[in-house]
Amino acid sequence: MATKKRSELEEELMTDANIARVIKLLDPTEEGAKPITKKDACQILGMAYNTTRLGTIIEQYKTRQKRTAERKAQLRGKPVTNDEVQFIISEYLEGEPIDAISKATYRSAAIIKGVLEKYSVPLRLGFQQLPVS
Repeated sequence: MATKKRSELEEELMTDANIARVIKLLDPTEEGAKPITKKDACQILGMAYNTTRLGTIIEQYKTRQKRTAERKAQLRGKPVTNDEVQFIISEYLEGEPIDAISKATYRSAAIIKGVLEKYSVPLRLGFQQLPVS
């Protein structure tokens, strides 16, 4: 049986959800809850014990979240531009999922779907469960 390399394991565990979980566990808001150690935090993220790197990863995550929130706030209430429409349609036709396009344009998935429907782009079918016979 093939084993996963450390970098592959780290890549799988280094998700935004896991990083947010580690941040919450390092600084719990509940009364009487004990924070986890940085060593435990590194294990959750699948990385070697390195507090400097852990701090950098957490800071980059917080910066990325702040930048995303600011960009979404700037675009809130503004109509989609022609350049954005072209980008959305071309990316979708090249096979990108709506979620990825949403992140790239800082627009909601509903707006992306609305643009695709407005310009009559055929939507891909999601996972559908086949009837059991």
